[in-house]
Amino acid sequence: MHLLLLDEVMPEPWRNGGGVTRPLVSAREAGMVSAGPAIADWRLSLADISADAEFSVFAGMQRHAVLLGSGAVSLVSNGAEPVWVRPLQPVSFPGEPRWHARRKPGSLELRFLNLMVRRSVLRGELQVIECQRQVHAGTAWALLPLAGRWQLSGDVIVGVGQLAWDEGNGGCLMQPLEADASAVLALVHSI
Repeated sequence: MHLLLLDEVMPEPWRNGGGVTRPLVSAREAGMVSAGPAIADWRLSLADISADAEFSVFAGMQRHAVLLGSGAVSLVSNGAEPVWVRPLQPVSFPGEPRWHARRKPGSLELRFLNLMVRRSVLRGELQVIECQRQVHAGTAWALLPLAGRWQLSGDVIVGVGQLAWDEGNGGCLMQPLEADASAVLALVHSI
């Protein structure tokens, strides 16, 4: 299991100027690699969108996103159904279309947790959780606390501003330590 302090992850500006991305974890099917600009078999990142902007195309990837905080955004693309992204409601959409993010009026800077997985070899999902969860060995996972603290498989405790993740080497029991604790759980399974 690994821990990451979010404040230590440097933002990378988008080429179009519409936001920044903070790469958190990326992996190849054979094992984990450190975060970086290249897309691997799966990648988890935080993105801050400060203006209406076009998303990059990622052929062969399935994208999953959850909006953290308030506001809303619609993702539109020629030939694809629009996708509305609302706070704490995970969505999934293909990486091939050229998606354009349009912020709902009144939405200032929006923060997303993004998970991209290579759909030919992996299946991914994002879940907002508020109660105990068990992740079994063989499933890669990452936990981003939104409120409160979480105890992970014994004595590891994580809170807001941290990310815990594991390659799937062993299972993990995740328990909230406060009644109002919540988190986003990213899961990646082999097909």
